[in-house]
Amino acid sequence: MVAVISAIFLCFTSSIGIGIMIMKFVSPRGNNESASVCTTPACVHAASMILKNMDKEVEPCDDFYRFACGEFLKNSVVLDNEIEIGTFFDMDNRVRQQLKKIIEESNATEPKALRLAKNLYKSCMNAPAIEDQNFNRQLHDLKRLGGWPVMEGDQWDDQSFDWIQSISKSRDLGYSVDYLFKLKIDWDLVNNSKRVIYLDEGSVESPYMDDYNNYLANIAIYFGANSTIAEEQSRECIDFKEAIWNATLSSEERGNYSLIYNPMTIAELSESHPSIPWKRYFREMLPPSIPVEDNEIVIVMAPSYVKTLDILMNTTSKRVQANYLMWRTIEESLIYLPDFTRSFFYGEISWKEEEMKSRWERCLEVVLQKLPVSLGVIYVRGIFHEESRGNIKEIVDNIQQKFRLIVQEVDWVDDETRKNALSKIDAMKIIIAYPDEFLNDSKLEEYYLNLEVIDHDYLTGISNITAFNTGISLGKWKYHNDTDWTNYGTASDVNACYNPEINRAYLAAGILQDFLFSDDRPKYMNYGAIGSIIGHEIAHGFDDQGRKFDRSGNFVNWWTPAAESEFLGRTQCLIDQYGNYTVGESKMKLNGVYTQGENIADNVGFRVAYLAYKQWSINEQEKILPGLSYTPQQMVWISLANCWCTAYHPESLETYVSSDEHSPGEFRVLGALSNIPEFSEDFQCPLGSKMNPKHKCVLW
Repeated sequence: MVAVISAIFLCFTSSIGIGIMIMKFVSPRGNNESASVCTTPACVHAASMILKNMDKEVEPCDDFYRFACGEFLKNSVVLDNEIEIGTFFDMDNRVRQQLKKIIEESNATEPKALRLAKNLYKSCMNAPAIEDQNFNRQLHDLKRLGGWPVMEGDQWDDQSFDWIQSISKSRDLGYSVDYLFKLKIDWDLVNNSKRVIYLDEGSVESPYMDDYNNYLANIAIYFGANSTIAEEQSRECIDFKEAIWNATLSSEERGNYSLIYNPMTIAELSESHPSIPWKRYFREMLPPSIPVEDNEIVIVMAPSYVKTLDILMNTTSKRVQANYLMWRTIEESLIYLPDFTRSFFYGEISWKEEEMKSRWERCLEVVLQKLPVSLGVIYVRGIFHEESRGNIKEIVDNIQQKFRLIVQEVDWVDDETRKNALSKIDAMKIIIAYPDEFLNDSKLEEYYLNLEVIDHDYLTGISNITAFNTGISLGKWKYHNDTDWTNYGTASDVNACYNPEINRAYLAAGILQDFLFSDDRPKYMNYGAIGSIIGHEIAHGFDDQGRKFDRSGNFVNWWTPAAESEFLGRTQCLIDQYGNYTVGESKMKLNGVYTQGENIADNVGFRVAYLAYKQWSINEQEKILPGLSYTPQQMVWISLANCWCTAYHPESLETYVSSDEHSPGEFRVLGALSNIPEFSEDFQCPLGSKMNPKHKCVLW
């Protein structure tokens, strides 16, 4: 904390000079000259960031994003190992540095939940020990999983190989079990008072990478395979993986709950896809407590994928099946190996981001992935400021109530739909920072009772954790809602989310800091930053997918036909608006359909946060930031825009646009603010200007 405070005071000395210069040349769009200046470290830090990002030559009504972020864009350099840089990137780096410091502190008397993460991190940092353990252990495990044909050649016995048995043994040895299919136990979407079995696609990454064949061959050669045989059989394996990959749903399809909710009995599944012995598969993979009978319901999330796998497993030789599963098992372990071993495997494949990460960064990522609850507890207890929760709750309550008022007054919703919407708002819960169980040692002890991780045996620790997590995931049949707190383990994330299946939003502790929130600065900064994110998450309950769930999180239609038709017409306006935005030099257009949920949440959430601040500030007089003589209302918009100051690596921007459900930061600001009349009023933008178009898309 001392280092952070020192940095803030350094900003104070530099920003005063900047402030004097800016006040001479920037003409404020409001009249706030009489307000006193806030000089707390948090205010000076915020002012310094805003002034550093702002391009005073750009008119706010022409391009508010470049007005707020123009200098940031001019001066930012994105390195080859970076996808993007910006506010969230900086916050994430800060959290990681905080976690590094505290996770490297050992304390034998602290609770088990903290020691587990620290032990895993410490064992991960011991690269030589991992190298010594890995080779023989992997060979032994491959034998137990049915043998690796590429190594054993003619000695491999295809008659005794069974893919279901091999995956079942993978679970017992602490490896992943979702190479072909993924099973989970979760609440039934249409009746979340009961648990059901979900059958989903397996976890498979794109095989279309440069030199991927050499990459797989190198793995086999490392373990003793003949190079010619390794290259030949790795090609067969890639063909098999390509067939699996091509059967997976697109991100757009996976985001549509209507497409992924397909209930079938096990008998129906067996009749439709007879090449796979489904009843035996479920019995092998699920705990004995879960009934596996012909009439048991399974939710098939990707019917077309299941159909393809049914054909593939019937037409693909056992040798290729076994090679694929063994290669996937080894691939899973690569991230745990020392740098020099990893580089041998990767060969010519471009892994720039991974190559340039230090060992501690990779080890911290492993801990976050494998023990999110444990690491979250470490962050909450060691870094997060508890007193912030109360102040954030006030913002949450104000925004939630303002959204309720908007729904009450909107003129295009009929009374029946309005009543259901208000009921959903009232039932929505918002978890701030972390679940209370993170401070309950007995709850944590009970949760981690059957898990052990020692600080000098990394691979055993990984296996134990994987088996533990698989057991938790597949053992939820007997648990009730009181175990859901473990779903909020990623408390250190710089993120927020909304889950329509339980009508609950979550603001992770990691996002409640720095530029997005501070107790020691004017409220307009907080409402513009964290407030807009809170509004965004609340609005997700009423976006294109969230609206399909009721107050309890059941997947049911609570809209009248007339209200639904009006909603779809208004969202089509947003689809068309965002679909006409072009990105970068490639002139790629945004996918207005795929990004519509996030765009709806931005348009609604940003405005609700602003209106909540305006309501709060009626009887309040707030100080201005040094060098920024804008009105409090204008500062809400400036604070909001600064959250999305983002520079992308040229190679990653196209990938981002084609695969991410969020619009790039530029269009999150321009798209939403140009639809919000209060923004144009505050900056006095002429009707017909770029930020105040005559035709606006308005939802709620």
